[in-house]
Amino acid sequence: MAKIIAFGNRKGGVGKSTLTLLTATAISSAPFNKKVLVIDADDQQSLVRYRNEDVTENLEAELPYKIISCLGDINKLHDTLKRASTTHDYIFIDVAGRLDEFTKKVLFYVDVLGVPFQAGNFALESTFDYIQFALNVSQKRVANKMSAIKLIGFVNMYMKRRVRSKDIRESLEAFENHLNVMDNNLGFYSAFMDASTLETVYEKEAKDTAKTNFIKWLNEFIKLAQL
Repeated sequence: MAKIIAFGNRKGGVGKSTLTLLTATAISSAPFNKKVLVIDADDQQSLVRYRNEDVTENLEAELPYKIISCLGDINKLHDTLKRASTTHDYIFIDVAGRLDEFTKKVLFYVDVLGVPFQAGNFALESTFDYIQFALNVSQKRVANKMSAIKLIGFVNMYMKRRVRSKDIRESLEAFENHLNVMDNNLGFYSAFMDASTLETVYEKEAKDTAKTNFIKWLNEFIKLAQL
């Protein structure tokens, strides 16, 4: 059975879609080479748009994974997950950060939920609301004899020399009773913002600072998520 993964936060601009892209592309490529499917259920359809742009620029590119649009249609999502669960290793779902019924239904399918805390963003109340929302869904999963959602928190867009980055790191650690807190932060690099849906930034012997940061972050995420 495929493991279903999502990145979520009620705050916009914390990098949910970018994190989905980076992680899915890496896991579907060497050295992992897993069978991956991405479902874009976010209103903005960012991943669908990124894939279309990448393919337009490289018409002969081999797709490392499929990206399927599933906007506001829980029945289509259910049918897609049912079909793909036995043919894929991992399924990523990109969903909006709203605390509504559709998001609740999506999260009910999710096994691993990564919660990015954005460096420099002090609006932690909305992040806590999202975590509580996810924990409530997790309880319903357990009541239905499913495993609890594994919540993993980490700092995204971290800038080492900024005081705000230190503050957000300390705030994240205060959430340790609610989720698994990662030691590695994911930095703010153009290599991440400009990443392709066709080529991974994960290189085992990378010397580039951004790629080295991503390697450390992804290796820890894989370990905590038990991927």
